[in-house]
Amino acid sequence: MFWPFKKKTALDSTKTVISLAKNIILLIEKTIKSPNSEYEQKRMEMLGSIRKLLNIIENVSSEEIEKLRKETNSDILIKSAEDVIKLAKKVNKESLRMSNIEIRRFVDEILVLEDHIYRELETPELELNKYELGKCIGKGNNSSTYEIKNYSDLVLQTLYDQRGFKFGTKNHLDWADKKVKLHKKISETINFARILEVGWKNGFAAVVMTRVKGSPLHERNEDYREWSKRIFKLSLIPQAQYNKLISDIKTLHSYGVSIDPSKPDNIFYDLKIGFTFLDTGMSNYIGSLTVPIIYSNRFFKFENDNNMNGKDASNVLKILDKLEKSGDHLDGNYSERIRKLIKDKFNI
Repeated sequence: MFWPFKKKTALDSTKTVISLAKNIILLIEKTIKSPNSEYEQKRMEMLGSIRKLLNIIENVSSEEIEKLRKETNSDILIKSAEDVIKLAKKVNKESLRMSNIEIRRFVDEILVLEDHIYRELETPELELNKYELGKCIGKGNNSSTYEIKNYSDLVLQTLYDQRGFKFGTKNHLDWADKKVKLHKKISETINFARILEVGWKNGFAAVVMTRVKGSPLHERNEDYREWSKRIFKLSLIPQAQYNKLISDIKTLHSYGVSIDPSKPDNIFYDLKIGFTFLDTGMSNYIGSLTVPIIYSNRFFKFENDNNMNGKDASNVLKILDKLEKSGDHLDGNYSERIRKLIKDKFNI
């Protein structure tokens, strides 16, 4: 059988599938904009064109698989191309019953898989082969974090697409690469998890970063007893370490680096090093560190449930005093609200 998409390399086949998938998206967008009186006719025309393009995608992806076997023998990349064929077949079979949005979602997934193949083939030097994964020490909605064997001071984090697709995309690598360049500009004296390398690991977009020492300020679902114990320990931390905490966050903000103050487990504490920030972002947002250190949503819950006692209240006030003395940015007046509650309830 002759068809005009025969290429020399797997990368060429990958580029062709990406181009075809983008054409499908353009067809969908054009149809959505059709006048109501023409919509049904335009949709049927669109579905006919999409089925033809999907047939070609199946053929090109089959060729892509053969070339991947010869050129890379990568089970992960081959599996990605096989998944593309499955998706194309599913949409081809069920397109009449699918809405435009559903078709677009499947085609988006094809693009994510092919983008992953493309980046692996185009930039093989970004494969983080020298790092052997150890134990998984953290799992979130969009990432998993692993120890690295023989690199006790580093961790490797694999990244997921936010829509739930298996592989990270070029956007992940571009985003992480910007972070690497930004982090290099910031003084080594500032305590935060620095991204050092960007690449691929086991088929996922991945970053290598410095390992944070110590333990998180709070666990997100901690009960009253645990919260009370942690508040007591935080109240004993020297003023000098609170001063550095606020100084560090202000320096990070000056570089456009931010933290999410709603996540108390993104700040760690070590007796010798002090506070260290984890999972930083890139924005100009400035929030009060009262929120993660006091863990304000647990404070208000325990106060409302009448769990708190005078000792807890006294420890909270000690922490607030140290934060304010350090120059914490009092966003949202959390400090004032907490002080008022304590004064009204415990007369402290």
